[in-house]
Amino acid sequence: VSYTYRWRGFAKAALGQHMSAIGDFDEALLQNPDNAYDYYQRGISKYALEQYASAIEDYNEAIRINPDYAEGYYYRALAKQHLERYESAIDDYDNVLRINPDYAEAYYYRADANVSLNHFDEARTDLQTALELADQANDERLIELIQELLYEINSRTVGGAEDE
Repeated sequence: VSYTYRWRGFAKAALGQHMSAIGDFDEALLQNPDNAYDYYQRGISKYALEQYASAIEDYNEAIRINPDYAEGYYYRALAKQHLERYESAIDDYDNVLRINPDYAEAYYYRADANVSLNHFDEARTDLQTALELADQANDERLIELIQELLYEINSRTVGGAEDE
């Protein structure tokens, strides 16, 4: 029966009804407390509501249950970036890329976290890899984001010190 709540929660989240979706994921987890996917999905709804600290708790549980849950690490890293916990976010992106080395968005957002820390060389390296992967996938949206971040890096480092 927990799958009924899970799928209803998933449908509500897809409709943007995240508070209601959280309630359904709560019910699913009461019936099956060891389901990493339900913690992850509840975290997604909390993330959408900008409840980043609470979302991180759900991603923690998903990862505890499934230590190779790349999406759990990825969204936990994004939530940490919103909370300006950049070093910890980078650690999570490292885990994503250990599990899935072709995850272009993880390279992009790890670069973004490194830019926040003024680690421009590391950011450029990640952006190069992200760009190669985005090119292969014809992901124009990601290519545009990469180009914007490269422009930001270049504007911040022209005439200034890098990686201070």
